[in-house]
Amino acid sequence: MKILFLPLFLLLLFLTGCSNSDSKRTQTVIDRAGILSQQEQNSLQHYHTALLQDHDIDFRLILEDSNADREAFNLRANSLMEELATTTLSRQGRIILLLIDSGSDLTRLEISGDLEGIYTDAFSGYIQQQHMVYFFQEQRIQDGVLAASEMIYERARDASLGKGFQTPPLIALSTGGGATAEAGIGKPTTTPPSSPILPSEKIHPGEDPRETLLAYQAAMAAGNKDPELEIFSDATRTMLREWTVTPVQMRNAAKGIQRCSAYPSQIFYNHEERLAVIRYPVQERQCHPWFFTEEGGKWRLDLKTMQQAIGFNQKNQYHFREDHSYSFAFTDLRFDRNGYPHK
Repeated sequence: MKILFLPLFLLLLFLTGCSNSDSKRTQTVIDRAGILSQQEQNSLQHYHTALLQDHDIDFRLILEDSNADREAFNLRANSLMEELATTTLSRQGRIILLLIDSGSDLTRLEISGDLEGIYTDAFSGYIQQQHMVYFFQEQRIQDGVLAASEMIYERARDASLGKGFQTPPLIALSTGGGATAEAGIGKPTTTPPSSPILPSEKIHPGEDPRETLLAYQAAMAAGNKDPELEIFSDATRTMLREWTVTPVQMRNAAKGIQRCSAYPSQIFYNHEERLAVIRYPVQERQCHPWFFTEEGGKWRLDLKTMQQAIGFNQKNQYHFREDHSYSFAFTDLRFDRNGYPHK
């Protein structure tokens, strides 16, 4: 299983604990198709626990292998939502069902009534066709589901900040919004890749780490996922050749860099001036540091080390999960037992 550093790729969280005792007894991941390992099911279950605990959303994943046609598949999704409406863990009846049928190669996001204003049909179709399907084509079902889960959580977080849930809450409706799409499990894409707006030969590393980061932002905004870009270190190129990059991930990477550029940043160099770090104010926990290595007289992104060293919680706040060669840039900070930085 390959899961890459968040700004480009997919967030994987191994969360524990839940304040709702019912959620400890109820399995929110049901794999009747035998696709996921027990460890993968447990990882997804922990993520659903966080969504329930933080936003009172009962997220259920059900995988089946029925070989149903599209009409029968949609009826099945509606039936499952009716069942969930009577057994939901959500106090306010907020339910999201992700149904995947490997036999019919269909997937559907079913949304309870009071969430339709947030998780629209357009949103559901977007994460299915611009995100999940890229992982499903490579038989990476768990990665695709986690990709969807991250976007669902992020949408809920935005809503809680004011874009929000309806009040007073409505009862869960089995006739809620949803979108059905082909899952594309194990099927190579039939759509020829489009040429990026910004070709690879025009994306160059800089004399300064900030120049390289801006070049990376431009590449992501232009939809250029070429693993051989000169802005990447040698080790990063080797890693990226094995990774899946989706349009959603590229857009999110570019937007994240733009958002964090509003805060002051510092560049730290090691004694040999062969390694560098761009760091944002420590209180801006969603603005992670960037690692660079000097190769061939240019500063290149070291996403390989970032992937190994940096983790994220469900709020997209970064922390360090292991020692790394860029620690020289953080000697003025202290770290708690979970690796989160503090002044």
